[in-house]
Amino acid sequence: MVFWCGEGIYREQHSKNEQALTMDAEKPLRDEIRDIMQNDFLVFEEVCINSLLHEKKLRADLIIIPKDDRFTEQTFAIEVKNPRPDWQPKHWSYVAKQAFDYIGGKLEESIDILKNRKIDASFIFPSPDYHCPGGNYDQHIIQGILQLAAQFRIGRATRAVDSVCGSFTLSIGANDIWTPKSGWTSQAVYLLKNKIRHGSGKISR
Repeated sequence: MVFWCGEGIYREQHSKNEQALTMDAEKPLRDEIRDIMQNDFLVFEEVCINSLLHEKKLRADLIIIPKDDRFTEQTFAIEVKNPRPDWQPKHWSYVAKQAFDYIGGKLEESIDILKNRKIDASFIFPSPDYHCPGGNYDQHIIQGILQLAAQFRIGRATRAVDSVCGSFTLSIGANDIWTPKSGWTSQAVYLLKNKIRHGSGKISR
């Protein structure tokens, strides 16, 4: 596990085999998220989770904990992928399932701040486009996958490829909830803390 707090790095190797993971293809993407989010979140890499749905342990690519007092009890997972341009709905469906498997899972780590925490929401990074008016059949199927995932607080982490981190956004369904520039949106409290499933529609709060 790797821990970034914005001021330094804490690294704990669970096993010798884990050292090989540091050279995987997704590491540059995890580093990108760390650089974008470390001012506003505690960021942990490759964290063990006891799945609520399966009798097995999972390993989340990233765990983030907000520094904002309103959300410090919240814990989020980010599923990081390195998608190919030809990915089809079946690929994104599998990614959404991986993100879903984190929900409600309990973190299994020795660092005090992680003890007894459970995953409240998870995000897919990078994510396909949620809005695809005029898109083809596959694009609409993928949009449907994202809409269904939003029912379970599975959101999207996106960044425009031609712009700096200011365009980075955390979203759930049609609603943006956080950006580095603007911080938390007015919808975030409702979407992240309401016990009633919020659906995937646009809300105004």
